[in-house]
Amino acid sequence: MKQKTPSRPKRSSSGKSAARPAPVKRAGAARGAPKPKPPDTRRGRLQKLLFESIARMDEEGLVFLLRQAHILSSNASAELINREIEAYERERGPAPEIEEPPAGSAAIEMSPDGKSYFLVIGGARKVLTRAELGIIVRVCLGAADRDAGVRNLFRALGRERGDILVDAKISGTGSPHLAALYDTVLDMSRKS
Repeated sequence: MKQKTPSRPKRSSSGKSAARPAPVKRAGAARGAPKPKPPDTRRGRLQKLLFESIARMDEEGLVFLLRQAHILSSNASAELINREIEAYERERGPAPEIEEPPAGSAAIEMSPDGKSYFLVIGGARKVLTRAELGIIVRVCLGAADRDAGVRNLFRALGRERGDILVDAKISGTGSPHLAALYDTVLDMSRKS
């Protein structure tokens, strides 16, 4: 009686085995797999619009968007840090009074061509267009008092020119540089 030998897999003309194991499918690796949809909330809709806008941007637009995101992130971090400091100070009790608050500095100069302005604030020198200076002037003149004017100025700069806040190291409405800018704008308006 002949003993059967185990059969070998058939080989193709190239000498390779014809039987191949089935490929292992990985979750989410299939082409055309649907992307997870953001929840149908206001935030989800805003994210969807942002992602669609990003897909159409060139490199310059992406760099600009990254700078704006950095400014917003810095502002959010500064607010979080300020809240933590305030909580610490409340727990610690009243701090010794500072004799004189640090002086802020702000000046506005017209450029030689008369088409733009230089804002010198807290050691930073920034160029403003006429429209940007107009926004600052309207915010300052439209405020009910100095405190409201400084708060509104901080919000307006954060919205329109966050780079000024970052470069002048202004992290909140308590910055003496914002108060100095508010006073400078009021002085300019009285002289004209």
